[in-house]
Amino acid sequence: MILGPLINRFGFMKVLATCFLFACISIGAIGQPGLSLGMLFLVVFVAGVGIVGSQSGLNALAATLYPTDLRSTGIGSGLGVGRMGSIVGPVLAGELISAHWTTQSLFLAAAVPALISAIVMVAIHRVAKPEAHVAGAANQVMVH
Repeated sequence: MILGPLINRFGFMKVLATCFLFACISIGAIGQPGLSLGMLFLVVFVAGVGIVGSQSGLNALAATLYPTDLRSTGIGSGLGVGRMGSIVGPVLAGELISAHWTTQSLFLAAAVPALISAIVMVAIHRVAKPEAHVAGAANQVMVH
């Protein structure tokens, strides 16, 4: 609900890249020593809005980028890769904890995927061209 109007006004790429960047900074800040409880609540909130909101925004972006006949396959594949990350992430975190990583190092490492996502959004913005919509042109749908 927060990102929808922003995406309508500024576009997917700018809003999602900004959200991922704020999420990256917030995730890295969670593990920093000396944060007050109020500040910790704030950075966790910003990280949550950045990651969860961007995830929904990515699904909507994918729906605009994939052609109609591939849309469900493309979005489903992306969600599947995300589910693999949901499995591998905690396993990797457990290994890092067993390797005696500090809390600060763990949260800095956890911020890296959000940073990569922000960089990818900027790269997509530079290479993606809006599809030319021709008035009256029918979108062909593959039927099985």
